[in-house]
Amino acid sequence: MANNRAVRLHGYGGPDTVTVDDVAVPQPGPQQVLVRVAVAGMNPFDRKLRSGALRDQFPLTLPVTLGAEVAGTVEALGGGATGLTVGRRVVAWTGNLGAYARLVASGEIRATVGRTVAFEDAAAGIEQLGAGAVGKTVLQVR
Repeated sequence: MANNRAVRLHGYGGPDTVTVDDVAVPQPGPQQVLVRVAVAGMNPFDRKLRSGALRDQFPLTLPVTLGAEVAGTVEALGGGATGLTVGRRVVAWTGNLGAYARLVASGEIRATVGRTVAFEDAAAGIEQLGAGAVGKTVLQVR
């Protein structure tokens, strides 16, 4: 399996507190898949976490990989993961943090992505694809 790199926060503050690090490739657990990330969502919440504005409400153990939503391709299936195949295009929620990496494990696939849909377009709507959207497909009408 390929190596993994992640954008990690090493201290609260500005962009200079973030570096790209070599990290372990996550192993998908039961009911999870390993996703090769094409795009990750970046939200105001992530900036507030990075700056330390939310450290009292959401204390972080540093270093940490920020981000929670991704669009990409399934690389591997964990035990008991069903309904998906390697190579399937998906949008996923990482559960908490960890999306700013090449490879992430997720048990929350929000939707599959049609071949004509750009990953950027699919990921842009992930917040609206709540947990009830599992099993849906993101399509683009032209």
